[in-house]
Amino acid sequence: MARAIEVMQLLRQRGLQTPMIAGGYGPTFHLDEFLNAGFDVVVLGEAEETVCELSEHFAFGKLDLSDISGISYKHDGKIVRSGRRPAVANLDAIPFPSRDAIRASLERRSAVPVLSSRGCAAHCTFCSIVAFAKVSDGSHWRQRSIENVVDELEQVSRLGATCFKVIDDSLIEPPRDELWCRELADDIQSRGLRVRLRGSIRADRVTDEAIRQLKRAGFFAFSCGIENYSESALKRMAKSASVDQNLQALDVFKKHGIYVQAGHILFDHGATMEELRENHRRMSDYVWTISKGIFSEMYAAEGTPFTRLLRKRNLIDANDDGSGSRNYRLADEDVVQAYTGLKRWHKSLFAFTTKRSTPSARQRHSRTRTWSNSTRLRPNCGGTTSPSWNSSWTPLSRVSMTSMALLTLRSQGTRSNARRWRHGLPRLRVGRAGV
Repeated sequence: MARAIEVMQLLRQRGLQTPMIAGGYGPTFHLDEFLNAGFDVVVLGEAEETVCELSEHFAFGKLDLSDISGISYKHDGKIVRSGRRPAVANLDAIPFPSRDAIRASLERRSAVPVLSSRGCAAHCTFCSIVAFAKVSDGSHWRQRSIENVVDELEQVSRLGATCFKVIDDSLIEPPRDELWCRELADDIQSRGLRVRLRGSIRADRVTDEAIRQLKRAGFFAFSCGIENYSESALKRMAKSASVDQNLQALDVFKKHGIYVQAGHILFDHGATMEELRENHRRMSDYVWTISKGIFSEMYAAEGTPFTRLLRKRNLIDANDDGSGSRNYRLADEDVVQAYTGLKRWHKSLFAFTTKRSTPSARQRHSRTRTWSNSTRLRPNCGGTTSPSWNSSWTPLSRVSMTSMALLTLRSQGTRSNARRWRHGLPRLRVGRAGV
């Protein structure tokens, strides 16, 4: 957010007088900050139709800003917010996105993004997705037809793409069900498409038959917001899935050989040491999952019920780092110490693994690499089985089992290093403050 404002101001300093328009989650929920910084217009919510009308205004003067719905701008020094714009109801009517830059993705062997639906029907307190949908009138979750989605997959496949990231916030929402999953797989296979797909799915939408059919369609990996293995923490988040449903979903993924990036949120204003120990115990049973970082604190974004609660309880700090997330205080001092220690350890581990995973000049020229165990967990999107290093993907067994042990060390007393650090990571000194 801060970087977007900085870039706009640098362009202005260089004399660029082109109208500056901001849109997306950040500007929608921080419109005052963006307009006061110098942006001409902030688009609220989805932008396809709004941008077309703004083009008519700025390029041809055919429309006045007051006649355009779904925007905010300044008039006579005051911020004006226009009327609400309905969300796009028929996603099939939106043209396929331009793929002019697809060659760069193919050369990087990156997954090509494709969207089959918008929104989410859940009501997690920390999530901006539903808050963003509420800016516009209409359904909070909308879908494209199977035919329309597979038409785009087929079109992009002709350009050389084989691996796709389905960037839906929630792939399976009513009316999508097991039958929808089967029909998707049937359409993909009937056209002879050999595609590999990644996506995001809610744990409470996972069934054995749905995952079986989605795997047949080409899905090999899912992001799944497990978030926490404590029932009390899930209730504070207003998660739709229970701990039992989370575990059942993970068991189904494992049964079908699906890679799982399990989101984890361990810290919020009400986190307790007992909840952290519950997470440690469960993580010990599911060390095969993949994580982008298990020490996450709950994001406090504007427009969400969580941030409103924090503000009501006067827990938000005055300082703002420009990230769009409000800083807040943890209630339990023991949790504060554990959080501080784990963050410090995580930072040092990331620096260590990043250094170890960067090939030397000699290795780059000789094309010889020594890959860590973590790389074997992630299939390569280029269509081969060779490892593909991405430092942001870490097997839970290399992180959670050892770092979360800090919590039990602190509460249960030290044990032998041989037993505690059986996964081979460096030994750490642990004191009352964490690390």
